[in-house]
Amino acid sequence: METSGGQLILMTYTARLKISPEARARLAAGSDLGVDEIYSRMLVQFETSARDLAWLNDVVAVGVGERHVTGPLYHIYELA
Repeated sequence: METSGGQLILMTYTARLKISPEARARLAAGSDLGVDEIYSRMLVQFETSARDLAWLNDVVAVGVGERHVTGPLYHIYELA
């Protein structure tokens, strides 16, 4: 990713995704799928050399995903 200030952040994740045949058909027909309609869960890590964003290197994060016809949308949360 690149911030509006030009700083680079590498985001890597492993995930599990399950979409029912019915939901997959709705997506193909142009409908968006929310977090309550699919199972999309992920473990997220960040890496950056940007000095003011270095705190991201130590974050443990999880996420849930939505699937839109234009692409995925991730909601990422830091574990405290």
